[in-house]
Amino acid sequence: MRKKTRQRLKLCLLISAIASFLAFVLVLYTIDYTKQQFAENIFDTPYAHRLYKSSNPNIKDQPYYGDAKAGITIVAFMDASSEASGDFIGKIFPLLKKDYFDSRIARFYHKPYISIRDIEERNINFEASMILECIKKIKKEEYYAVYINMLLKNITDGRRIAYNHKIPIARYNECMYSNEALKSLYKNALETESLGIVGIGQRFYIGIEGRDNTLLGGVQPYEEFQQAIRQQEAKVGR
Repeated sequence: MRKKTRQRLKLCLLISAIASFLAFVLVLYTIDYTKQQFAENIFDTPYAHRLYKSSNPNIKDQPYYGDAKAGITIVAFMDASSEASGDFIGKIFPLLKKDYFDSRIARFYHKPYISIRDIEERNINFEASMILECIKKIKKEEYYAVYINMLLKNITDGRRIAYNHKIPIARYNECMYSNEALKSLYKNALETESLGIVGIGQRFYIGIEGRDNTLLGGVQPYEEFQQAIRQQEAKVGR
């Protein structure tokens, strides 16, 4: 009789332990799912939209086009494979250069348009960002010449770029796909995703020294850029 009682007690304890373990796993799963759901959906909330609009891209130590003393900054995220990006470089950029860059009113910053998925897939945005990262590291003064040719003439052959811009092939090869360059690309991808730019194609931040920005989504008519710049000029009393 006692033997049966002990067996029943052991069975009850075993069942209780299994039930507790399953309950614990269920709680963990629920927590993980909730976190994942929050991470996936927060970008669609009004709060996140306001957060993106008030966020500022990091332009510290970034190469720029224009004069260092120009107070107005135009920061551009543009998809390397997009026809609209090529149109911006071919049609809008020359007008900005004539009216604002050459006259030292504004300076232009390119930021890599790249996502974590781009890095995983090693697609054209990844390749373009990797090439520009190495150009920035090896021969910074050629950065915008390479960038403009990439978008305007669709030149994405890294070795051809290195040859045309007299960049040492050995240093270029050493940089490409290095851990240091990949680390920089992941940092850029996190910024792109935190700003909510993924899937948009182009976004422009027009502000004062990289802050207090007016946002333009997509490649807008030149008049839209002019209006955004005038708003910033009014803030600095121009």
